[in-house]
Amino acid sequence: MVFPTLKGTAERSITTFLAETQKALKPYGAFLGASVFGIAATRPEDVAQDIPSMAEHLDYVSAIVYPSHWSPGVLISRLPKWI
Repeated sequence: MVFPTLKGTAERSITTFLAETQKALKPYGAFLGASVFGIAATRPEDVAQDIPSMAEHLDYVSAIVYPSHWSPGVLISRLPKWI
């Protein structure tokens, strides 16, 4: 997808949105969480989800795990160093 007015990466846009949301919710004592695609652990640019950056602005992160992502070599061979 192409977003003509997007400044920066889609990953950064989502992280910025979460930071702004966290700030807006803080006075209410609300918790903020996000469900992320499991594939984002190895290919964040494919789904615009940089989990470590997002996690800085979240109280919890919940991975959405799809059976289709568990075929041989899909995740295990491409795990990032931070896991």
